[in-house]
Amino acid sequence: MPNVFTPNGDFVNDLFVPVDILSIKDFNIVILNRWGNVMYESTNYIDGWDGLTPRGKEAEDGVYFWKVIYEDVYGKPGIKHGNLTLVRE
Repeated sequence: MPNVFTPNGDFVNDLFVPVDILSIKDFNIVILNRWGNVMYESTNYIDGWDGLTPRGKEAEDGVYFWKVIYEDVYGKPGIKHGNLTLVRE
Protein backbone atom coordinates (compact mmCIF):
# COMPACT_ATOMS: atom_id res chain seq x y z
CA MET A 1 0.00 0.00 0.00
CA PRO A 2 1.28 3.49 -0.75
CA ASN A 3 1.76 5.86 2.19
CA VAL A 4 1.03 9.20 0.47
CA PHE A 5 -1.48 10.31 -2.14
CA THR A 6 -2.40 13.66 -3.64
CA PRO A 7 -6.07 13.90 -4.70
CA ASN A 8 -5.70 17.30 -6.36
CA GLY A 9 -7.24 16.57 -9.76
CA ASP A 10 -4.02 16.41 -11.79
CA PHE A 11 -4.65 12.72 -12.64
CA VAL A 12 -1.37 11.70 -10.96
CA ASN A 13 -1.64 9.78 -7.70
CA ASP A 14 -5.23 11.01 -7.22
CA LEU A 15 -6.52 7.72 -5.76
CA PHE A 16 -5.37 5.68 -2.80
CA VAL A 17 -5.35 2.13 -4.15
CA PRO A 18 -3.34 -1.01 -3.36
CA VAL A 19 -0.36 -1.43 -5.66
CA ASP A 20 0.23 -5.14 -5.17
CA ILE A 21 -2.91 -7.26 -5.33
CA LEU A 22 -1.88 -10.72 -6.42
CA SER A 23 -3.88 -13.84 -5.70
CA ILE A 24 -6.50 -11.99 -3.64
CA LYS A 25 -10.04 -13.36 -3.77
CA ASP A 26 -11.92 -11.34 -1.13
CA PHE A 27 -10.95 -7.82 -0.09
CA ASN A 28 -12.31 -5.21 2.32
CA ILE A 29 -10.66 -1.87 3.08
CA VAL A 30 -11.61 0.72 5.68
CA ILE A 31 -9.95 4.13 5.96
CA LEU A 32 -10.36 6.07 9.21
CA ASN A 33 -9.48 9.59 10.25
CA ARG A 34 -7.58 10.28 13.48
CA TRP A 35 -10.84 10.29 15.48
CA GLY A 36 -11.81 6.84 14.21
CA ASN A 37 -14.53 8.03 11.81
CA VAL A 38 -14.89 5.95 8.66
CA MET A 39 -13.84 8.03 5.66
CA TYR A 40 -14.02 5.26 3.06
CA GLU A 41 -14.94 1.60 2.89
CA SER A 42 -14.99 -0.76 -0.07
CA THR A 43 -14.82 -4.38 -1.13
CA ASN A 44 -13.46 -3.42 -4.56
CA TYR A 45 -9.73 -2.72 -4.60
CA ILE A 46 -9.91 -1.16 -8.06
CA ASP A 47 -12.10 1.81 -7.03
CA GLY A 48 -9.70 3.46 -4.58
CA TRP A 49 -10.30 6.36 -2.22
CA ASP A 50 -10.50 9.75 -3.92
CA GLY A 51 -9.99 11.80 -0.75
CA LEU A 52 -13.65 12.68 -0.27
CA THR A 53 -15.57 12.21 2.95
CA PRO A 54 -18.71 10.03 3.03
CA ARG A 55 -20.70 13.29 2.63
CA GLY A 56 -18.78 14.19 -0.55
CA LYS A 57 -16.59 16.95 0.90
CA GLU A 58 -12.81 17.05 0.53
CA ALA A 59 -11.06 15.35 3.41
CA GLU A 60 -8.45 17.49 5.15
CA ASP A 61 -4.73 17.09 4.55
CA GLY A 62 -3.24 14.83 7.17
CA VAL A 63 -2.69 11.29 8.33
CA TYR A 64 -5.34 8.59 7.95
CA PHE A 65 -5.34 4.95 8.93
CA TRP A 66 -6.26 1.97 6.78
CA LYS A 67 -7.11 -1.64 7.51
CA VAL A 68 -7.46 -4.37 4.90
CA ILE A 69 -9.06 -7.74 5.58
CA TYR A 70 -8.59 -10.23 2.79
CA GLU A 71 -8.58 -13.84 1.72
CA ASP A 72 -6.24 -15.17 -0.93
CA VAL A 73 -7.15 -17.64 -3.68
CA TYR A 74 -5.93 -20.49 -1.46
CA GLY A 75 -8.41 -19.61 1.29
CA LYS A 76 -5.82 -18.10 3.64
CA PRO A 77 -7.18 -15.04 5.47
CA GLY A 78 -5.09 -12.02 6.34
CA ILE A 79 -5.21 -8.57 7.88
CA LYS A 80 -2.94 -5.65 7.08
CA HIS A 81 -3.01 -2.11 8.44
CA GLY A 82 -1.03 1.09 8.23
CA ASN A 83 -1.26 4.81 7.73
CA LEU A 84 -1.29 7.17 4.80
CA THR A 85 -0.87 10.88 4.32
CA LEU A 86 -3.27 12.91 2.21
CA VAL A 87 -1.65 15.98 0.59
CA ARG A 88 -3.60 18.22 -1.77
CA GLU A 89 -0.65 20.47 -2.82
